[in-house]
Amino acid sequence: MRSWRMTRTSSAPSGAVARRAVARPRSIVLALLCVLASAPPPAICEGERPPDETGPGAGDHPGGRTLALGEGRVYVETEGSGPPLVLLPAGPGLDHAYFHPYLSSLAPYATVVYLDPRGCGRSGSRPAAEYTLEAMADDLEALRRDLGFVTLDLLGHGMGQAVATLYADRHPERVGRLIFLGASRRAASFLDGAGLAQKETGDMRRALERAESDRYLSADGRLRERFRILAPLMFHRLTDRAFHKAFVDQITASAAVRGAMSDRLAAGAADLSAPLGRLKAPLLIIAGRYDPTAPVAEAEALRDAVAGSRLAVLEESGSFPFAEQPVEFLRIVREFLGVGAGRKEGAGAGGGI
Repeated sequence: MRSWRMTRTSSAPSGAVARRAVARPRSIVLALLCVLASAPPPAICEGERPPDETGPGAGDHPGGRTLALGEGRVYVETEGSGPPLVLLPAGPGLDHAYFHPYLSSLAPYATVVYLDPRGCGRSGSRPAAEYTLEAMADDLEALRRDLGFVTLDLLGHGMGQAVATLYADRHPERVGRLIFLGASRRAASFLDGAGLAQKETGDMRRALERAESDRYLSADGRLRERFRILAPLMFHRLTDRAFHKAFVDQITASAAVRGAMSDRLAAGAADLSAPLGRLKAPLLIIAGRYDPTAPVAEAEALRDAVAGSRLAVLEESGSFPFAEQPVEFLRIVREFLGVGAGRKEGAGAGGGI
C-alpha cells in the first residue's frame, strides 16, 4: 500500500483547525476506499486460471491460444517457421513454461509448438480417470489435425517421452523425428525418482514436511513448493539459487493431474518396452550426465533397445541440458533435425490432413 505523508500549513483560527482534525479520519477512509476501488483485480491463484482463454492474446505469449479438442480444451503456443516440433513436458502435473526461453533457439529452424497437457497450465481440467498417457497421445493427434500438420517432430522430456512413444506407436506415418530428454524404458513421475530421493538433504526433507503440512498452501501450492525445494538437485552446471527460483516460478503445477497419474505410473502401467521396440522414426536421446531423474545407464539401455537410435550425453548437465548447455544442445538438435543438411525447411508442415 502506498505511504502518504502530507504537510499542510493554515492560517485558519484554532477552532477551524480542530474541526478539520475531527473530520480528517473520515476523509482518509474515503480516500483509501477510492484507491482500493481503482486498484487492479487480484492475481489468479494457482489452479484458478480460467481454462477458456482464447485468441492470439491468450496468456503471456503472442502465439498462445486454447483449442477445443473433442470434449476438452488444450492450450498451445507456437513460434518460428518450418517443420513442426511439438514439445511435450515432464510430469505428471507440469505445464510447458519451463521450456521458455531456452527452446526459442529452435524457432529459426522449426515451428516450435509448446503444449500444456490436459489439466495442466492453461489447458482445461478433466475427470481424474481421463488423465492417462493414452488420452494425452490422443490429444496430440487431435492437435495435429487442428493445426493442419501432415507430420510432427516430437521432443519429449521425462513423462513427455512416454506420450511421444505411444503416439509414434499409434501413428507411425505421422511422426518425422523423435527427441527424448531424461529418457527411460518406462514412464515415471518427474519428482519421484529414486535418484532425487537419494540426493535429498536433511534440510530438504524437513522443508518438504513443512510444506506438506502447511494448511495455508493449496494442493497446487504444495506441489510447486516441492518442485522449488528439489530443483537445486536437478541442475549440475547452474548453481545460482536465484536462477533456480526464477526457473520454478515460471511453471504451473497441477496436483490433480499428478495425484491421478503418479500411482498408476508407479504400479508399472507405463512400461514402454513394447512400443519402443516398434519405433520406426529416427530417435535422438539426449542425457545429462548428472540427471538424478534419469541416469545415463537407462538412456544407454534405451538406445540399445531402439534400433538405429543415437545417444548424446552432455557432460556438464543435470535434468535440463537445454538450459545448462544451450549451445551444445542446439548444435546436436539442429544436426539431428537436418537443418541445412538437405531437409527442406517446410517438410512435414501444412498441406492438409
